[in-house]
Amino acid sequence: GLPALWVPVATVPLLVATAFDRRTASIVAVVMAFIVASQLQFDLVFLCVLIARGMASTLLYLGRKASRQVVGAGLLAGLSAAAIDIAIVTTFEGRFDVAADLASPLESELIACVGGGIAAGFLAAALRAPAERLLGNVPRERLLELQDLSQPLLLRLAREAPGTFEHSRS
Repeated sequence: GLPALWVPVATVPLLVATAFDRRTASIVAVVMAFIVASQLQFDLVFLCVLIARGMASTLLYLGRKASRQVVGAGLLAGLSAAAIDIAIVTTFEGRFDVAADLASPLESELIACVGGGIAAGFLAAALRAPAERLLGNVPRERLLELQDLSQPLLLRLAREAPGTFEHSRS
């Protein structure tokens, strides 16, 4: 079957980075890596690659406002995870044969590292809106709807406290 590195674990930290901040997302990345590694195959290389991909996706997700940035962060995280995989396997086994790994694409760890990062990016982009609603972020459309001046409470506020009304609109 496919290598376990295809699991898009970095999706959750990317969504947390969108809703909260990158520091919280970094913690979630490490916790998620340990949880997934303990459930699948508690292999040190697998755990380190999951941690590296989760941390890289969080650190490289710079433009939280644009949803397309999350896919780029996933791709770069996948590439960094592949580099970490090569480095760790080389350290433990003395060498890593990239050509032999890539010769069998369905079993390739490198393709799985990059593919898992890309999958995490696309999955995070697809789940962004529902996750934001679930975590309490108010969509722009709803904010515009709430700003409608025909709301009775807003009319009363404008009439009775015009300074507060103008301040709250800015």
